[in-house]
Amino acid sequence: MKELYLPAAENYLYQSAQGIAGFVSLMDDTIAALFIAPEQQGKGIGKQLLNHVKTLRTQLRLNVFLQNHQAKAFYQKQGFSIVNKGLDSATDEWQLTMIYPQLQADKA
Repeated sequence: MKELYLPAAENYLYQSAQGIAGFVSLMDDTIAALFIAPEQQGKGIGKQLLNHVKTLRTQLRLNVFLQNHQAKAFYQKQGFSIVNKGLDSATDEWQLTMIYPQLQADKA
């Protein structure tokens, strides 16, 4: 990821007094990465980074591994909805495709 995706992506950093606390990477309308330093998690940094990229795109898409329950719940709380489930060929793990904003049917 570091050599292939990050140089080609739009990257936005969150800097705290201790240094870089996290970042989000966009490739077109896809969130390719959202990482928060472990000691900085739970402080609203991920939400702030997501809110920033929401202002840059009319729709966002991302993939999250099915077993990553914490990430799935986080993204759903931030307004993402699941639109597909598929097998990731690189890892042979199930993943969910999520989009923002939620589909109209999900808002009813």
